[in-house]
Amino acid sequence: MEITRDAFVQTINDYAAIMDAVPDIIKKSGYRVDYIAKKLQIPKSTFYAKRKKKAFAIDDMLKIAQLVKNEMELSPEENTRYLKKVKLSLDEPGFVTKEQLNKLR
Repeated sequence: MEITRDAFVQTINDYAAIMDAVPDIIKKSGYRVDYIAKKLQIPKSTFYAKRKKKAFAIDDMLKIAQLVKNEMELSPEENTRYLKKVKLSLDEPGFVTKEQLNKLR
């Protein structure tokens, strides 16, 4: 596969923009940082350091994306409304998956 210089530069710029958006993406997802750090199998302090330095590996970014993919479709208000409406016993309290939300609709 041949990549042009412009496409290469654009890809890097897109990745940098995504890296900048990680804190907001996580906030909107409803997940706590300690939960995501646990899923990445790193200490919370390491997570914060990687976030500050914008030094997440591609594998880390893919795991984060997989964790928050369903929740990114919800507004914070919608997520909060469903969290209050549903009392579910989950491994990580305070989080509702999209599948669970669909059952309520």
